[in-house]
Amino acid sequence: MSIPANQPDDDHKSVMRLMAFKHVRHVPVVVGGELKGMISIGDIIGSQLDETQLEVDVLRDYARGH
Repeated sequence: MSIPANQPDDDHKSVMRLMAFKHVRHVPVVVGGELKGMISIGDIIGSQLDETQLEVDVLRDYARGH
């Protein structure tokens, strides 16, 4: 199975879709044909949790009138 490489500027949602579609837990990050790193499903979940927490905090502040 071939896993497409990702670029450093790919957003986490597109990487998450790729992982789900290909049933993989790790995806390489390649720049100029050179491996620069790996993204794991844990990285993606952590990023999603951070984004969700930020949204909760913004909405909570808005509801409180700040």
